[in-house]
Amino acid sequence: MELQHKDSTQSKGTCTCSWCKGSGKRGRRTCPDCNGLGTLHLVDCPDCLGTGVSRDRGVCKTCKGKKAVSSVEADRIHTAREKYDGYLQNPAGVFFKSIACYIAIAFTARSVWDQMCVTLEFLFDAEMIFPSGFILLLALSILFKQWNNLIKGSTNDADGSKPRTIGTVLFIVGILTAIIAGPVTSDGFGWMESKAKNTLNDKILKSSSVQCLEVELSRKVDYTYFGKAKMSNGESKDIVARFVKTGRSHTRHSHLKFKVTVDLL
Repeated sequence: MELQHKDSTQSKGTCTCSWCKGSGKRGRRTCPDCNGLGTLHLVDCPDCLGTGVSRDRGVCKTCKGKKAVSSVEADRIHTAREKYDGYLQNPAGVFFKSIACYIAIAFTARSVWDQMCVTLEFLFDAEMIFPSGFILLLALSILFKQWNNLIKGSTNDADGSKPRTIGTVLFIVGILTAIIAGPVTSDGFGWMESKAKNTLNDKILKSSSVQCLEVELSRKVDYTYFGKAKMSNGESKDIVARFVKTGRSHTRHSHLKFKVTVDLL
């Protein structure tokens, strides 16, 4: 069953922009919803067509019986309805999209978690968190928007409980995938192990015939890590690796500057 909706652009007054609270600003930037005006036009609610009554003769859940919503909210409802109509026509599509997101999350969550375990400052450093963090956030945002569209698009649909449940479950599975791929299965040492191995081979062992094959860290104290380095000659040496912050770059987008030092014991 394809839901019908009315596209009403006739203003029924104005309301305060809910995103900027009427200030016209979102942070330091102009609010993109109201374009800095602080107010939005009111239009007929797309779900109840301006009647305030839902299809089951109850109060419309979208406009709460007020018969009108902001123009921005109306656009979002129309988008959600279109996505919901697409789901009704092709239910398998959301599952294939979700599986693709789960794969992306599984491959990136561990890397992001390992960096977070070193310092939370990496979360606010686009240069360091790219591309793993970007891919992870993109996949989670796709699942969230999919869930949101199924919720909003089926608000006043009597048969919408199943799509809403499916959207919720698919989103929760995405979050669980990120948790399992990150904190649950990772010891948080992966990023430092990689950096320590590179430091050994590129600096300490650069002129040596022996190379480090693998670094296994077992514990940490603040930014100091302890573990073993497996060498190409079969030996295993104790190491101490340190993550040292050296400042921040003086560019438009400040980036954390650091170095990883390694001592062979």
